[in-house]
This record gives sequence, C-alpha cells and structure tokens, in this order.
Amino acid sequence: MRKLPIFLAAVATLAFVPVQAAIIFTVNGTVTTAAAGWNLNDPVTFTWTLAGNTPEASAGATTMTWSEELSTQPVLFANVTGTGLTGTYTRPVQFLGSPYSFLQVNLEPATLIYAGTDAEFIGLYAPNSSQVFRVFANVGAAFGYAMQNPAPSPDTYFPSYLGTYSSVTTSSYPIQSSVSTASGTMEFSPTSFTISQVTEPVPEPGTWVAAALLAGGAAFVRWRKRRDEGPKEAA
Repeated sequence: MRKLPIFLAAVATLAFVPVQAAIIFTVNGTVTTAAAGWNLNDPVTFTWTLAGNTPEASAGATTMTWSEELSTQPVLFANVTGTGLTGTYTRPVQFLGSPYSFLQVNLEPATLIYAGTDAEFIGLYAPNSSQVFRVFANVGAAFGYAMQNPAPSPDTYFPSYLGTYSSVTTSSYPIQSSVSTASGTMEFSPTSFTISQVTEPVPEPGTWVAAALLAGGAAFVRWRKRRDEGPKEAA
C-alpha cells in the first residue's frame, strides 16, 4: 500500500510536460499614419508568438526567411496581439493559398515580421471594429544576425538574440510597419524591439488519465481500509 501514493504522485508529475519554449517578438512604436481607430502619435505595441513548428525556410548569404504560403504548410505564428486589437488570431485555411505570413532576418540588420493573408480574415479587429488582414513590423535593429544555410528552426535560432533593443528604426525594406484593415492601413514607426522566450508547463492529455488514477486510487485506499477494519458491530 505504501507504494500506491508514490506511483500516483509520479503519474501526476509526468502528466505535466513543459512545452517547447515559445519565442515572442514585441515591437513598440508610434502611429505615423492614423486609420481604423488608431490616432496619430498614439503609442502602440504588437506581439507575434511563434507556433513552435519548423516552417518552410530559405537562406542566402544575407537573408534567412521562414514562411507559410499554403494552408498545408506548418503554422508560423500561434498568436498575434496588439494595442487596439480584439479577437483571436486565426490562420486562414478555407483556401489552399489563404495564409501569407513570414519572418525574415537579414544583414542590414533588419527583422521583418508579417502575419497576414492573401484571401481571408485573420480573426482580429481594429479599434473601429474593422477586420484586420495584416499585422506587420519592419524593424532595423541595432545588432547583426549571423546567417546560416540551411536556415535552422526559428525556435533554435532566436534564443541567441534574446533581449530588448531600443535603438531601432524602420529598415530600407519598402513597406512601413503597419496594420492593414478593411477600412484603411495604420502605419507606425518602431521605437523598441524585444525578443523573449517563455516556457510554461501545460497539462497533457495524460493529465486526465492521472486524475482518473488518483480518483481510483483514493477509492481503492478507502475500500482497503474498510476491509482491514472489518464491519463495525452494533452498539
């Protein structure tokens, strides 16, 4: 009997397995073109959380890109949030070519973070309730990336660059940091850029098994105790 609680505790512990550390990109900035309920000079913050998959990748001497252009390809971003945004980011899948998202680093140095779609809504709404079709940051960061060919998984690449970088601008890439909506495009100028990593233990499906085992174990202990004690005699 002494071994039963130890076994159950071990099962319960194993049921909580830490997920792979998620990489989160955070860009702070100031609105430079008002639209869709964002006002000129408003401070804004947007975040992109990697899904932890190994997306399609390409690499060259000066650029590495991870992307998703088909609904059959691995999801690049698990979540996108930001100032004034409501709803939940959802990768569009109705059409094969619906998603269009990418993450790119280059030697300029620059970081391009683009969560969007070719054909559908991505589940987010602007402050004026317009549907959002793209959330994009174009950051000229104050550090240089090391190029690798072939490009590694972003989850193994970006931990080397964790930190907050305040000396950022818009790179020479021709598209301004922006949020594209059904009622117009808000543009913003980056002021800081953070790469962070978060690991959280989450319950696996085995948690439910563990719960059942714990309940069953408790019932077994009660039954065994009653059996050992025997029936009570009436007074």
